[in-house]
Amino acid sequence: MAIDDHTPAGDSEPANAWAPIAFGVLQRLPQAVQELNDRWHIVRKRGCRTQDLQELRRLTHALVGTLTGTPLTRSFNVLRRVDDRLRFFANTQTQPLNTDQETLGSLIASLRTSVSQEILTHVAVTAPAAPAGGAPGVGPEGAPNSDSDRGLNILPQPLLYVFDKNPSDGRVLAPQLALHGFTVEVFTATEALRQAIAARPPQVLLVDMSDGCDPADFASLATLKPMVHPPLPMAFILGRGDTQARLHALRAGCDTCFAAPVPLAPLVARLRAFMDREPTPAHRVLMLDPDRSLLERHAGFLRKAGCEVRTTTDALALLDMAFGFQPEVIVLDPHMPEADGAELRWLLQQEESFLHLPLVFLSADPGSQEGPAPTAGAPANGIGVTDILAKPVTEARLVDLVRTRAQQFRCLASKAQLVQALREERAAAGLVDPGPGGADATPRGRPLHTPPELERGVAEAAELETPVVEAPVIEVAPAENSEVETPVVRPLTEAERQEWIQRISRAVADQRLFLVYQPIASVEAADPTERYEVLLRIRDPDGTVILPGAFIDMAERVGVAHLLDRWVISHGLEVLAVRQQTHPATAFFLKLSAGSIQNADFVDWLAKNPGRANLRLGTCVLELDEADVMSHPAEASALIEHLRTLGIPVVLEHFGAHSNAVALLPDLKPDYVKVHHDLTQHLHSSSQQRERLQHLLQQAHHHKIRTMAAYIEDANGLALLWQSGVDFIQGNFLNPPGDHLGQQLNI
Repeated sequence: MAIDDHTPAGDSEPANAWAPIAFGVLQRLPQAVQELNDRWHIVRKRGCRTQDLQELRRLTHALVGTLTGTPLTRSFNVLRRVDDRLRFFANTQTQPLNTDQETLGSLIASLRTSVSQEILTHVAVTAPAAPAGGAPGVGPEGAPNSDSDRGLNILPQPLLYVFDKNPSDGRVLAPQLALHGFTVEVFTATEALRQAIAARPPQVLLVDMSDGCDPADFASLATLKPMVHPPLPMAFILGRGDTQARLHALRAGCDTCFAAPVPLAPLVARLRAFMDREPTPAHRVLMLDPDRSLLERHAGFLRKAGCEVRTTTDALALLDMAFGFQPEVIVLDPHMPEADGAELRWLLQQEESFLHLPLVFLSADPGSQEGPAPTAGAPANGIGVTDILAKPVTEARLVDLVRTRAQQFRCLASKAQLVQALREERAAAGLVDPGPGGADATPRGRPLHTPPELERGVAEAAELETPVVEAPVIEVAPAENSEVETPVVRPLTEAERQEWIQRISRAVADQRLFLVYQPIASVEAADPTERYEVLLRIRDPDGTVILPGAFIDMAERVGVAHLLDRWVISHGLEVLAVRQQTHPATAFFLKLSAGSIQNADFVDWLAKNPGRANLRLGTCVLELDEADVMSHPAEASALIEHLRTLGIPVVLEHFGAHSNAVALLPDLKPDYVKVHHDLTQHLHSSSQQRERLQHLLQQAHHHKIRTMAAYIEDANGLALLWQSGVDFIQGNFLNPPGDHLGQQLNI
């Protein structure tokens, strides 16, 4: 059975998992309970036959799943009593006595009463805002009006396809999901599912293989995802601990995976999140070819894949069309009669907005070699070109290359916007943009284009001279009644503040920031996921690589730390997207500063970041520092909730630095905790420290939170942590940070 029907109401799921779907359930619940009552009277008149009791039990089982995790606690408890009795009689094929029948009838009547009362209690909280005439489906004094009684279908019904080779499981799951407002169609054969998707694509495909799986089914399912654009979201329910099945699902295009039995509330919430997320804007492609029929054929390939395409056979019109259309990639034949490819590339490069625009040549020249140009954007065989494709080109090859180049260009544009934001911060502080030749040497407003060095994941550093400013002295004094020393920080003078803003801005603009990656090892041997923590590094003007240290601290103090976070996230997601093309099971852990926690625009920026478009759900993980969360509890809680709706897991970092850290877990419910580095040092010599660490890990596991330990520097510490039950381990003893992905973990 894929759905968990043994979880007490109100205890298993947080209110936020129920809130987005509550009103739809309230609309449909009275009708379902009335149907239960009507069916019971029919079953009783027919003598309570085993077959009838089994059918009735399917309905109560679906209702139990629907109410699991909701605030309708009293109704849930009554319903469980009904369901338990029906399950006993259905499974044992025992006919209930008259007294048993009277008890069931009384419980069902009681259920109708409790549902009506609890709906009146919760409808004011869960119903969406109503127009001036009142809430839809609710009359004066909160009583249901006639429209609600009749239809109970006020909310739109999103389409959901369920694939389950076990028909009985599908019959149980479908009504539970239908009660939550989905239009559900169940399929037991992949060919029928394929035909349905071609005729009427769903918003999400849910695949239940919790009772076992056939590799051939995964192979068939893998062909369904690209049938529509954007690609069809796919969620899988698999057996707990079945790593092989998860790998098959991943290769079939799985976006999210649940381990059976899964509580209904988080399943519905995740499905809703898939349906509510904004679609990725279509890639804009401009195409030029002298052969009109061939041009339209190639354009048809891209339009079918969801791209927005403009075409022309006139080379002299290319530049004007590019200005009006603002393409993200240009595909052209280099042998145009009006101007050849080299000349057109030169014309485009004179316009700054097209300086790094990807250019793909479709050439029928027998001597042209297909593939990337030797140096993208620089002369190759006398022609500046990003890629060369030989005619005739296949649909799959053209679509794949154009999508990849367009996505890279979007990421590049987001970096330019970040640099512009930093410049605006500096302008607000009264600073001037200095160039290599001195003050005002760089023209104001000129956008910085960072070359997309995705394969290495780091930016090339320009060695420009920047004055080094020492950080102000920070004295440390013990805080009263505290386990943690509190720093006493001298306030910055205005000159120091401006100096640090200038230094940080120049480091970004001069491309002296880069990323390194430290592997995170799972203690579970069968875990196929590659995990890396993404760390920021800075290269001084003399070429010396330095740790962020005071650089990050000062960025927070002068108010630009959130912009550095965005730089790291944008670059990190860009690298992750490329990595997942060859290593799909890769996840990045990226740090967030207090500045981003307090920044009201961060979630909106992240939701619209083009780097997220092609990532697998749950592979971008954000880390929040425990001290920052405690300093800004309301903002941190709201941020975590928003990230959860985006499918982004959260790590509570430096967990255990404060004595009351455990109190954060029930409210925040992070996906991971990373224990404070002081707790992982010298474990072999401090029994008190080992006990403290063990207590924190046990508390985290009690709340179903995965645990991480970093700063592992020796074999003794590694062995003790392994015995403590920690889930993930990280440290220089295993692997130090490096600028390349794919290091082998020495576990």
